[in-house]
Amino acid sequence: MKKLPINPPNPTKLNLYKRPFDHHQPLCFCTFTDPETWEEGELGNPSPIIQDRDFLRKSIDSGTGLHVLDLIDRGSIELDQTIYNKLVKKCAQLGRLKEGRVVHNHFRNSKFKADLFIQNSILNMYMKCGGLDDARKVFDEMPQRDMVTWTALIAGYSQNDMAEEAVALFPKMVGVGFKPNHFTFSSVLKAAGALPCDKLGRQVHGFCNKYGCDSDVYVGSALVDMYTRCGLMREGRFVFDMMVRKNEVSWSALIAGYARKGKERVC
Repeated sequence: MKKLPINPPNPTKLNLYKRPFDHHQPLCFCTFTDPETWEEGELGNPSPIIQDRDFLRKSIDSGTGLHVLDLIDRGSIELDQTIYNKLVKKCAQLGRLKEGRVVHNHFRNSKFKADLFIQNSILNMYMKCGGLDDARKVFDEMPQRDMVTWTALIAGYSQNDMAEEAVALFPKMVGVGFKPNHFTFSSVLKAAGALPCDKLGRQVHGFCNKYGCDSDVYVGSALVDMYTRCGLMREGRFVFDMMVRKNEVSWSALIAGYARKGKERVC
């Protein structure tokens, strides 16, 4: 069989690379419709490559603000969900709120705008980048939500020191029929531990028992942390002693609770 010629990549044609090709960089394979940008592989199929570090590269001209999105709009790249997922993930990892908004705006005008998985990723990205109002707007405008949606918003509020907002979402989520999982409970309990009153934390503990999540090591650790932050060392120690499995988080939560209690006595 005649072997097809293999052409080396020509980054200058794509205008994507300023640095030499790095074989250690994560890659993304896309389909280019411009024949001049094709790199022919062993089977003769086009397999152009975008290096991971180039996904958030700024536009060369005005464009959308991101070069990859400009290539999509020009028809040089065939758009699929993978590209949006990669862009959103990079924005979340690097805390790039401005670029995240650009990607979100492009996504809203695409044929994939109803994709729940990408919507959840965008919500999570906004939370990680500190765009709490943006995240809430995404949540409120979503025609469909799942457990990931609710948990992402609750966790985001909890991680950004908005305990009351996080706890307030929990009964609403349960009220529309969603069954919380250990990720949800861990986030709600963290928020409850930051409140001045332990009443809500005790109620969430009751839901943990109801849904059978109290035996989970992460939920148990969150319960220990919640009770000890509320100054309820006896309850925190009881939960700790009843845990079948313990990890470093469990021990740290209990030790930190005793340490806080000790400081109070000193004061």
